[in-house]
Amino acid sequence: MKLFFSFLLLLCSTFTMQAQPAPKSCHELITKMYNAHKGKWYSTLLFSQEVLNYKNDSLVSKDVWHEAYLSPGKLVLKFSTWESGRGVLFANDSLYTFQEGKVAGVRYRMHDLIVLGFDVNNIAPALTAERATKMGYDLSKIAPSVCLGKPAWVVGDTTSLCFWVDMESLLFLKMHRGVGENARDVEFAKYELVEGLPVATEIRFYEAAGKLTMVERYFDVRPNAPVDPAVFDPKKFVEAKW
Repeated sequence: MKLFFSFLLLLCSTFTMQAQPAPKSCHELITKMYNAHKGKWYSTLLFSQEVLNYKNDSLVSKDVWHEAYLSPGKLVLKFSTWESGRGVLFANDSLYTFQEGKVAGVRYRMHDLIVLGFDVNNIAPALTAERATKMGYDLSKIAPSVCLGKPAWVVGDTTSLCFWVDMESLLFLKMHRGVGENARDVEFAKYELVEGLPVATEIRFYEAAGKLTMVERYFDVRPNAPVDPAVFDPKKFVEAKW
């Protein structure tokens, strides 16, 4: 019995030594995320994904998208086939939509998942905090929580706009935006190591009342692969390939 209690004491002591001190603010948490991954993150990520669309808990359609990310803030998606002429581009804090190879619309938009799931690990913490504030996150609020079964920090107003960060890995886990029927949740549901680097290879999208609407499953994932910056030029969307 004495040996058993000695083991418990040792276990508790080890856990205490390994536990990360709680961040005193959201800005400190963002800094911790950056410091944990700087130099070990990817500046580019090329991949394709299977897209599963759901309605009333039933699978209603499938598609394949092709995507390229370039830090900071650039993401291009081609829908269905390389030649479809349909897709979207996030660049210059704007969202471009394409139909039949032509720009169908442009509007101001910073992408939460790009800023908080990708760029946060590459750019100065002060810039991430500035961009998160511009997107509406209240960085004066931080609290311990649980997300996807893991101890996490939640940042922002949990009734309207917030995000969760894994306490141990300091990786982005989830965001919530909106209230009532306009609420939406996005989960980085599964991380895998690709060439030794953490990539969220399954993304889940939910509407109000937790209704699953879409699942993205990545394949042919290539972190830090060379990519021509021209593929993020709206004028080059049709011919862009990676």
